[in-house]
Amino acid sequence: MSDRKRETASGAGLSALVRRELKSEVNRGFLRRMPAFRAEEDLPDHFREILARLEQAEQRF
Repeated sequence: MSDRKRETASGAGLSALVRRELKSEVNRGFLRRMPAFRAEEDLPDHFREILARLEQAEQRF
């Protein structure tokens, strides 16, 4: 059984695989180009601050 199949066979492995794929630069670039995942230009400052804190927290994992 391949490592990837073994990872997806276990719940912990599957969640790690999903996290790794979501954090990949290819996926991030793809999502940034999608309008639904782009922050509005007129987003209030407090929401921008929350998004920045979320981005920092995501970088730790």
